[in-house]
Amino acid sequence: MAAFLFFTSGPRTPYNNAEAQAPSLAQSLDQYLATAAKSGFSGGIVVERDGEAILKKGYGIADTANSTPFSARTVAQIGSIAKTFTAMAIAQLAIDGKIDLNAPVSKYLPEAAQPAASATVKELLTHRSGIRAECGDDFQALSESELLTKCMALPLKHPRGQYAYSNMAYSILAAVIAHVSRQDWETYLRAHIWEPAGMTRTLFADSKVADVEFAAGSLHGQRQAPIIESLRSIAPNDWNLQGCCGVESSLDDMQRFGRYLFSDTSSLSPAVRRLMLAPLADDDSGAQVGFGLYFRRDASGRLSRVGHSGSDGVFFSYFGWLPQHQIRFYFVGTNGEDAVRPVVVHVIDILSHAS
Repeated sequence: MAAFLFFTSGPRTPYNNAEAQAPSLAQSLDQYLATAAKSGFSGGIVVERDGEAILKKGYGIADTANSTPFSARTVAQIGSIAKTFTAMAIAQLAIDGKIDLNAPVSKYLPEAAQPAASATVKELLTHRSGIRAECGDDFQALSESELLTKCMALPLKHPRGQYAYSNMAYSILAAVIAHVSRQDWETYLRAHIWEPAGMTRTLFADSKVADVEFAAGSLHGQRQAPIIESLRSIAPNDWNLQGCCGVESSLDDMQRFGRYLFSDTSSLSPAVRRLMLAPLADDDSGAQVGFGLYFRRDASGRLSRVGHSGSDGVFFSYFGWLPQHQIRFYFVGTNGEDAVRPVVVHVIDILSHAS
């Protein structure tokens, strides 16, 4: 799909001592991605095994405007992985007794219009509310009031209880978080998730994060500016993206988030972790869906992969955990979903067959 430019591999990150435990895995991944970079791939990966990083490295160019190499500090769009943050916020507020997962959202958003106001928090979390996928294009200006009154008043697109993926559902959840916590969605995430996890280079529209090197996308040879530039042009009327999409983060920060969520020795509340790692319903592909995560099992029924992907058609990312191999990883590519998707599929295949 993309008209590839020639990119060179980014600076090599020295492996630590943990690589000695699995040299073939780290080397296989590095060799594959370095080859992909010569054919146009740009992005990065971080892989941890048994709690230790075995590979953290950028490949290609983060931004063709200044030829900046992609690195562990590069901040790139994570797409719908933002839903995992929103879901964790809901889990925290539920454990604190501030949200009833089985209550209709009208309990927390009294101005919300029917029919969407009757959807429960759990139905929104698991994409079973019946509402449509979106209420306009990503960068179509939409206020919170318009989301709650105009968008939620639209007829249901699907039967309630049927799985149908919805960005709008998570925007409604962002409004619930804001109303219950009395903090806007991004402020809540920063105070209750990103900062406790040690994530210092993760943001939505808030520009308080300093010294940021943003990745720009590349599709058909055309540069796509970092999403924050578009968000700033419509803020605060960015409710087509709040809750569901548009967050940017670095390899370093997503590594920290993987430890925070999937490690039982982190400071995350065990009760919140149990909620986050509990499948709630089936999707339409044979997987199960829960709190902003999808759960897949092998032929014997054992849990084999937990994660979430993200894409805007240019950036494509995946955040995952392979419990049978004790592997956590995050991957992002910036040169078009059609080009990057097969790369991440092969990366997951390599990881899934780790010995």
